[in-house]
Amino acid sequence: MARLSIVQLSDGAKVHVKLLVLVYDARGSGKSELKPPYTDERWVADVDELRAWVGVEKFILAGGSYGGSVALQYAIAHPDRLQALILRDTWACGLRGAFNFIKTILTSDRIKPDPDRQVRLNSGNIRHNEDFAASFAEIVDIYKPKDDPAITNSGDATFEGTVADEHNLRYETHNFAFSYNLPRLDV
Repeated sequence: MARLSIVQLSDGAKVHVKLLVLVYDARGSGKSELKPPYTDERWVADVDELRAWVGVEKFILAGGSYGGSVALQYAIAHPDRLQALILRDTWACGLRGAFNFIKTILTSDRIKPDPDRQVRLNSGNIRHNEDFAASFAEIVDIYKPKDDPAITNSGDATFEGTVADEHNLRYETHNFAFSYNLPRLDV
């Protein structure tokens, strides 16, 4: 099932790389069904079911943002099933992480988000998918390199998940994750 690739290095050496990359939308997110429960424990079990379905014993798990928190919890629950763990823009300390994030974005000189909307986002009180999209659109520029002339600060909602349609955002899932799971997260 994995593809074998041959990479030609500049000195003439060849490296054989065998990787299987699975990208999925977590239960209740993206193109997945709105099928509760949306607990971290269920999401960890879903990752392990996906691993078993693919037929591998060990794999490299990557997670970003909230998915990084789920990846950390998977690593704790199933350390023997991971070859490596790759994390991006995540946190491991629940409410403290959310509070630090709010402090960072509200005191940034690079963006000017709506404080009430950001509190709704980080407390699991988003009103609807459009509110969800707006909360990301107003902070997207903080994820871009600072002072890079090649990247304009357009605020054009091109960051992942900033388009409010049924394929990207599910405020119901987000609200459960941030109001129920996040306060209990401490890995």
